[in-house]
Amino acid sequence: MKLYVLIGDVLLRAALFLTGAADAESLDESVLLRLEALEQRPLALNRASRSRLLSEGILTPYQVASLEEYRRLYGDVLSMAELSLVDGFGEKWTKIMAPFLSLAPSLSPLQRDTLVWTQTALLNTDLKAVRAKYRIASEKLLAGAAGRLDYDGKKSWTAHGAWFLPRGRLVAGDFNARFAQGLTLWTGFRLGGLESVEAFQLKGNGIVPSWSVSGDGTLRGVAGEWTPGKWRLGAFAGSPSLEGYWQKLHAGLYGRGIWRSGDAGFLASHVNGGWRLSLDGTFHFGQTTCFGEAAARYEDGTWAYAGLAGCRISVLDRDHLAFQLRVIPSRFSGKKNGEYAFAAGYAWSAASLTADYALVPQPGKDASRRQLKVYGLWSIPFRGGWSVKLRAYERWRSYERNRLDLRGEAAWESGAWTLRGRVNGVFCRKVGALGFVEGGWKDTAWTLFLRGTLFHVDEWDDRIYLYEHDAPGNFTVPACHGRGGLLSLYAAWKHRFREGPSLKVCGRAAAMLRTTHPFSPTLRLQIQAEW
Repeated sequence: MKLYVLIGDVLLRAALFLTGAADAESLDESVLLRLEALEQRPLALNRASRSRLLSEGILTPYQVASLEEYRRLYGDVLSMAELSLVDGFGEKWTKIMAPFLSLAPSLSPLQRDTLVWTQTALLNTDLKAVRAKYRIASEKLLAGAAGRLDYDGKKSWTAHGAWFLPRGRLVAGDFNARFAQGLTLWTGFRLGGLESVEAFQLKGNGIVPSWSVSGDGTLRGVAGEWTPGKWRLGAFAGSPSLEGYWQKLHAGLYGRGIWRSGDAGFLASHVNGGWRLSLDGTFHFGQTTCFGEAAARYEDGTWAYAGLAGCRISVLDRDHLAFQLRVIPSRFSGKKNGEYAFAAGYAWSAASLTADYALVPQPGKDASRRQLKVYGLWSIPFRGGWSVKLRAYERWRSYERNRLDLRGEAAWESGAWTLRGRVNGVFCRKVGALGFVEGGWKDTAWTLFLRGTLFHVDEWDDRIYLYEHDAPGNFTVPACHGRGGLLSLYAAWKHRFREGPSLKVCGRAAAMLRTTHPFSPTLRLQIQAEW
């Protein structure tokens, strides 16, 4: 399926590709934060150990095993064109992820003992808070700290360090823990809908250090990994970073075997007096990829079980067909309702269609609740730099009002200039409508985006979310509700001093005016230095 993004918006393009999200409003902020750090310090494919390749969260275990085998047989990868020919990568993946990769030659034994340090400092301030970040990195060490002070007196901070060893690594501080298909442990934001065939399989990347100032959804503690042969073994202990140490202890052991034909793993974790166990795997058979996870939960003397399985099939090397089956009882998830679902999707050329049907019973209340979600996407390129993207989303529920979301976007690109517009209609309680026009300029030194938005949304259930350009580390997706408008200006300038230190200055000014709410201004300034 063709990805549609603004010219030069490499972070957004890559994040959409990795998560399978259909639009920026559905993204996980932690994915963008990780990619922002990699853009400043690309992953060295020819130098990195298996532990380092896996730790950044952009390569699958299958890709890592394939790359290691290729390096063993043929030596360093010398170009992105060559990388695209390595099994598991491909032209599409390589083109999108190239800005976050480095093909620097492998190090000699003498060079391995010489550490090259990179340091990044960031200061961010707006009308409500001041944030600061500092990160130091080398081929063997990655460490960072971030803090936030709100003007009402609230404080938050995060810190992490990762030490890379010849056959493993040690992580201390705040980290994300994402395993398999997320049945037992998946910190951070998780997409609720299967908006594209890429979203049918989640990419669990184990332990990833966090670079967020808020610590939302992360664990705070320690984790270690050891990679003997084809196995990746690890252990971790921590608690949600916003709740303080050991108030909700997560402790676990995990492992993953990596082969050219796929990978398989296990997880055993202990949370609040209960146990969670899971087995998962991903296997490749020619043009077909099968994946699944089986999980069990033991709590209060009883067992509960859940499972997820699916497959993706490449058709004619361009089209993709995907299926997914979910069985997640409420006793396992701890939610008010269970979920028994089947989903199917097909992507071809520049379009895709997915459908997700689920039985979501509430034990002891309503056992017949049903839900159907249908997503349709279509990207249409035209001559002269024009393109159009159409999206339709229908959510039908037997126990609530239906929701229909129709969206159309048009964009024009010519060199450094972009022009983009969107019209959005939501039909649920009443009718909600939104539209915006945005013009932008982006070259190697300057970035400038000016956007004007109007919306008419009387009911909260009809609200429309809108992604806004912002400084790195500030993920802005306001909910447009009421009647009014939003005017925003984003500008950035970056400069490198003779291939040495670099400086980047970003600013965002915005104002939202609604008839039923007070005037809401936003003013943000960010300064980032790297040396």
